Amino acid sequence: MKYTISNQRPSVNDFDQLVRSCDLIVKDKAAIEIGLQNALFNITIYNNDQLIGMGRIVGDGATVFHIVDVAVSPDYQGNGLGKIIMTHIMDYIEEHRFKGTYVNLISEMPANYLYEKYGFQYVKDSTPAMYIEY
Repeated sequence: MKYTISNQRPSVNDFDQLVRSCDLIVKDKAAIEIGLQNALFNITIYNNDQLIGMGRIVGDGATVFHIVDVAVSPDYQGNGLGKIIMTHIMDYIEEHRFKGTYVNLISEMPANYLYEKYGFQYVKDSTPAMYIEY
């Protein structure tokens, strides 16, 4: 199949539909709109007009990058689309990083195995990962 890969920002509805299809955390549509406008980097994969994969980078653009919303529609998983998304994300980071830049993400299983291939390591026991979800 031929897919369209671009750095365009997905629409709020496309984003929402993909997140729901992947059983990820559903966000308020007003928050999605603001968040999409403030991303440093977007990668989207479309099959015709359907968003089937995406990933974003948020952060300050120099000292910290946070990889978020990496998702591939269940109907298209297992076809290497996650690797395409991560390669584009890591290429962007390589072009914009500095000495000491910190890159992080929060993974769900089994996606952690994909991220390991790009050099991501688990947080040490002495550095607990923490969060608040509203």
